[in-house]
Order: sequence, then structure tokens, then C-alpha cells
Amino acid sequence: MNKELKFHQMIKELIEADFNNVSPPSSSLLSLDLLIHEIEVYNLKGPVAIHTTYVNDDNQLFNFKLDELITNKIKFVENELNRAEIINKAIIITNLEQEIIKEYSFSNQIPAGIFLWGSEDVKKLLNRHKDILSKYNMNFFIRRIAEEIKYLSKDFNKRNEQISYNNVKFQQNIQGSLKNNQLALVLGAGVSLSANIPNWQDLVSKIYFQALEDKGIPVKDIATEPFAYWQLTEELGNTNLLIRTRYAKQLLGPKFLNVVHKWLYSQSATSSSLLQSIAELCSDNNSKSVNTIITYNFDNLVEEHLKNFGIDYTSIWRGDQNTKPNSLPIYHVHGFVPKEFALLDDIVFSEDDYHNQYTNVYSWSNIIQLNNFREKTCLFIGLSLLDPNIRRLLDVAKQSSKVNQHYVITKRIYSEQNIHETIENSKQLKELTDDLPDNHLLKEKYKYLNIDEEAIKSIMLTEELLIEKDFNSLGLNVIWINEYDELPKLLNKLKQL
Repeated sequence: MNKELKFHQMIKELIEADFNNVSPPSSSLLSLDLLIHEIEVYNLKGPVAIHTTYVNDDNQLFNFKLDELITNKIKFVENELNRAEIINKAIIITNLEQEIIKEYSFSNQIPAGIFLWGSEDVKKLLNRHKDILSKYNMNFFIRRIAEEIKYLSKDFNKRNEQISYNNVKFQQNIQGSLKNNQLALVLGAGVSLSANIPNWQDLVSKIYFQALEDKGIPVKDIATEPFAYWQLTEELGNTNLLIRTRYAKQLLGPKFLNVVHKWLYSQSATSSSLLQSIAELCSDNNSKSVNTIITYNFDNLVEEHLKNFGIDYTSIWRGDQNTKPNSLPIYHVHGFVPKEFALLDDIVFSEDDYHNQYTNVYSWSNIIQLNNFREKTCLFIGLSLLDPNIRRLLDVAKQSSKVNQHYVITKRIYSEQNIHETIENSKQLKELTDDLPDNHLLKEKYKYLNIDEEAIKSIMLTEELLIEKDFNSLGLNVIWINEYDELPKLLNKLKQL
């Protein structure tokens, strides 16, 4: 008996173990598998029909195959129910991952009376009937990550095809949320970086060395090229940047926010195409507009661009502030340091600030994030999502929200260009260090690696898939782009319904 037949037989035995009154389908429902003639069937009013569907490995790997397969199954069952006189409910039991079921249910309207079950639903039945679990001791549920790596690494175009399909589908879902005024933008450092606002590491380094200099410690040229210093001294076990923020804040005292402001805007541009696209996405066009903005950035560049589009907004950086009626709320959950500087409040900058935010689950900023993660469809732009507090809140929101899905835009790892550049970089490194003595700093620091193209492909694909699965585990679908300069065009497309 093959795997598919065994899965069908296992489901039959599980259903018969749960209910006494189970029979093959009547003549009007010949194509379905079982009928349960009970008053209540898994919290549904009976009788209920059961249709078992086993999906093979290849189909599980690609959403564009799965969507079509699930849709066809639902239409088939719907047609069978329409022929029945008494039965008007059916459960389609599959071996699909629960996340696939949830994603499909979010993107597609399932007819009333039809219910999709996935791996977690089947496992609940198996946990109630250990004898059946031990009898069918094979894994019917795909270890998707392992299978994907094995399958996709053989064909570069298959991964491109998969991403292309998902990107289109995810963008359509975002457009639907935008149309319903349910879209929240969640903005990270990458957005401000597009207008030459320093990234967090650069900002910390500049503030740290100024703090040292202000205390009479000579830093000279190190202050202008801090990363050159970090690289030269990395073997000494440098204190990490997060701890340096605590030192800098203590050393600067009341001057701290002024110094943050100075370096935050020291080289900033007035605009960027990404900020323009975000502002345009927020503009009210036939009632399609962004509902909320959450930003982890201190600057007010988003506000300046919204002002240029005539969009009414309210900047909020404390729990006692309220949104103006009919205005777009912009929550600065890590604090606010606008360009037209007036001393405001503390910002989340140093190690102890992050600890306080993490441990205070009832802080206004945590509640704002959690409520939006639960109630809205969120589009994450310019974030690495490494912050443990954001990850924790996303995880909590995912456990308690059965409807909303979120999306993150990020740059691809597995691409022909990245593979080519890695190989070329290795060749250049060999040329630069070939004639150097073995104990030379550069030769010890940059070991030559004879790059095997197939190995690089497999490693990059694995990293890309692991990142995708990590985001999926937090309730995020990934929209992959090849270069970050594609972002403005992508955001502009979302407005074009």
C-alpha cells in the first residue's frame, strides 16, 4: 500500500474511532469518502461529509501548484454537496502544513459549509488514538524545508518561478488590505538610510567617540572612521555596540539627545524615492489609504514627506498622546528626535532602554505594536527583524490572531548576480594575497577559498529558505526583491488597483 492509500486508510480509522455512525457515501455523494451521521461532528452540526486529500511532495513545494490544487478540490466538494439533499457540510482533510491552510484561507474565499484541515488538525486526532498513531508510523507531513532545498537547488528557475508567483499573490493581498483601510506600515532603519540617515551601528559609533572626546580622551581620526578601528582591534574582543550605547549615554549626560540629533541629521538628504513612495502610498486615493504607521526610527523624514502630499498626520511618541480625528497616526515606538529639534523625551537607544522595553509588557509602545500586529495587515519595510522584542511581539500576535497575515520586503540571497560576485571576489582576493607571506595580516584575515559554484548555490539557497521560514514562523510572508532600489516601484504598484 503506497503512502497516499495509507493516509486515506488512517483517516478512515481515526474518524471511525471518534464516531459510531460512520458510513460510505450515499448514492448522491459517491465521490466523497465518508459520511458521519451524528448530531455534532467536530463542533459542526451534523451530518458531515469527509473528503480526504493527500498532496505529494512536489505539489507541497510550490504555492502556485497548491492554490490551484486546493481550489479544484473545494470546487469538487462544493459540487458534490450541491447534489446532496440533506448533507450541506464537508471537511476536506489534507496532509498540508497548517500554515499553508491558513495562508490559502486568507487569500481565498472558502464556500460556507466547507472546512479545510491540515497537519495540526490530523495530529490532534492521532494524539487521541495512540494505537492508530503507532500503526501508521510514517511521516505523512512533508519536511518542507529539506525537500525544497533538495528540489530547488537542481533548478535555479524553479525558485525564481516560486518567488514570482508568491510576490504577485502577496501584493494582491496587500492591495486588498489597503482598499479596506486595514494596512499598517512598519518602518525600520532601511527607510531612513535611503535619505542618508546613519544606520544604528554608525550612529552609535559616532556618539560613542564624541562622548570619549568630550571627556578629554583623544580619539582624533578614529571618530571619523570608527569601523576601521573596530576591524583593526576585533581580535581584542571589543565591547559590543549595545553596551557602548550605555557608556555613551552615561558619559554625555544631559547633552545626550543633542548629540544624537547632531549625528542623526549630519549628512541627511531632504528626500529619497523610497520616502516619496511611502508618502504616496499613504495618500487617500478613492478611499484606499494606509491606516497606521509604526516606525522604529527617531527622525521625522516620513512626516516631512506626508506634509508635502498634504496628508494630515499625528506623531505619537508617548503613551499620553492621542491621535487627531481623521489623521494618520505615526507611532515612534523607540522615541522621536525631529529635525526641528526641541528637547522631547528619552529614546530607546542604550542597552538598558532595550531591557526596559522588553520586560515592560504593558508599556504603551508594546501595546501599540501588539494591537496592530493582531488587528491589521502589516507591511514591514527596511527591517532586519533581529530585534528580540519585535520578534517576541510578532510571535505573541501570531498565536492570538487567526485572520491577519503580514508581509516583509527583503533582498534576495540566492541570485545569479550574488553567486557571480562571490566567485569574482574570491578570485580577486587570491590575486591580491598570492604573493604575500603566510603570516601577513591580510593573508591570515582573508583566507582564500576555492569557490565551488554548486556549493555556493546550495548554501545561498539554504540561507534564503531558512530566512523565509524564520519569517514565516513569525507570521510574515516574504516579498523578495533583487535590489533595494526596486522598493519604490513595488510600493507604487500597490496603489494601482
